[in-house]
Order: sequence, then structure tokens, then C-alpha cells
Amino acid sequence: MKPIIALLFCAVLVITACGPNNEKTSTAGDAQQADNTGKRLFSSNCMMCHSLNADRTGPKLVGVLQRWNNDTTKVVAFIKNSQEVIKSGDAYANQLYNQWHQAGMQSFTQLTDEQIKAVVLYINAGVE
Repeated sequence: MKPIIALLFCAVLVITACGPNNEKTSTAGDAQQADNTGKRLFSSNCMMCHSLNADRTGPKLVGVLQRWNNDTTKVVAFIKNSQEVIKSGDAYANQLYNQWHQAGMQSFTQLTDEQIKAVVLYINAGVE
């Protein structure tokens, strides 16, 4: 009887030890993948006009989500097609448009919502 109890105890230890570690590794891997995707997309689509920490052709992007009142849906819509958001009468979009001498941002309709969200997550990390 004792060998069976010892075997069950070992099995419980193995299951307990492996379960949370696998979850944490997966979550860390997912976060790293999102960060890599956001960084890559930022580099290939945004850096020609934006910096994270300084104004360039367009405004600096650190804090962009907060400036949009943490409304990810509006940020995604603006990145996909800023002119549509401006024409909708959105106050902040129009403020940006006027502040930047009515220079419209290029539309990024080829990017999925998830790709844009990865860029926003990367920007919020604030590392360039």
C-alpha cells in the first residue's frame, strides 16, 4: 500500500509543478510575441513619421492611448483611417488634425485590429 501512496504523491507533485510553469511560460511567450510584433510593425509602418518620445513629422506616441482617453477602439479606427474619424466630428481627432497643420495621417487599412493593438501595446511600453 505504501508504494501506491508514494506513487500518487509523486504524480500530484509532478502535475502541480508542471501545470503553473507551463501556463506562465505560455503567457510570457505570448507577451513576448505581441511585443515583437508591435515593435516590428512600429518600425516598418510608424517610424518614418513618429518617434516614441519626440515629435517628428507627427506627434510623439508615448502616452497616445491616454490622450485618447484609453479608448482603444478610437485609436484603432484613427490608425486605420484618420480622415474618417476626423470627418465623424471626433473632437480629439480634429484637434490633432488642426495642431499638425491639417496634415492627415496615412491610412493603414492593411493592418488588422490585432496588429494595431500590438503596436499600441508596444508604444505603451515606451521603449524605442
